[in-house]
Amino acid sequence: MNRRLTVVQLLPALQSGGVERSTLEIAAALVAAGHRAIVVSAGGRLLPSRLESGGEHITLDIGRKSPATLRHVLALRRLFQRERVDIVHARSRLPAWIGSMARGTLPAARRPRWVTTVHGLNSPGRYSAVMASGERVVCVSNTVRQYVLQHYPGTDPTRLRTIARGIDPAQFPHRPHPDPTARAQLAQLHPALAGTGPLLLLPGRGTRLKGHADALQLLATLRAAAFPDARLWLPGARQAGREAYIEELQAQARALGVDAVVAFTAPTSHMAQAYAGCDLVVQLWPKPEAFVHGAAEG
Repeated sequence: MNRRLTVVQLLPALQSGGVERSTLEIAAALVAAGHRAIVVSAGGRLLPSRLESGGEHITLDIGRKSPATLRHVLALRRLFQRERVDIVHARSRLPAWIGSMARGTLPAARRPRWVTTVHGLNSPGRYSAVMASGERVVCVSNTVRQYVLQHYPGTDPTRLRTIARGIDPAQFPHRPHPDPTARAQLAQLHPALAGTGPLLLLPGRGTRLKGHADALQLLATLRAAAFPDARLWLPGARQAGREAYIEELQAQARALGVDAVVAFTAPTSHMAQAYAGCDLVVQLWPKPEAFVHGAAEG
């Protein structure tokens, strides 16, 4: 197909994470190929990257879990009609429901094609089933594909496409490890990470699924044994709306006696420096992950 396509991607926000990075990468690739890329979300930290790539952004809070979010169905319907959208690509459950309802209000002949991407192993059920409703369903790993077929047996396997997530190696060049210069720079930014003992790194958003509590317990165990100056950095744990979770972790750190040697920080765009400056990357999920960015990046 040679004509210029208009593709709309739907997700809650552009703060941090694999869903957000994938959205921006696809949008940039669409623009580079001569197509039009529109992202609909509540915006966030990564929005400037979206605009720099030549794409467009429309601010709608379609990921907020509130009955008021249903009002965006009409706004999306208008968008699909006004911009003559060819493809709608939903990347998260609530935005997918809002997008599906908006698309369903259009005459069949004028509906955009419908694509979904399953980025994670969401709890199976009717709410999550919308992610398997695409005319094409992108699975970010074979694990996700198997999970979809297991929990949604009515899904036609021919609609599934496994497109493994990956990283851009240019953003994660080989460096001395551990890199003392990188460690010193990290310590300047976050004094809790200063010292000569091993630095543990657990990157990930502020959710129990990332195993932050287990990382704190691991740190306390190491400091009580052979590594009394071990320290821990949790980039991405501190996020808007997750204040209660951070307070809980901070209370645990105080109880374990490690609160002075842990840095709970917002997401960082300097992950290559983070990996270079640490001694050990820890991944402590209580449940399987769909794709492990840290294993590939570090």
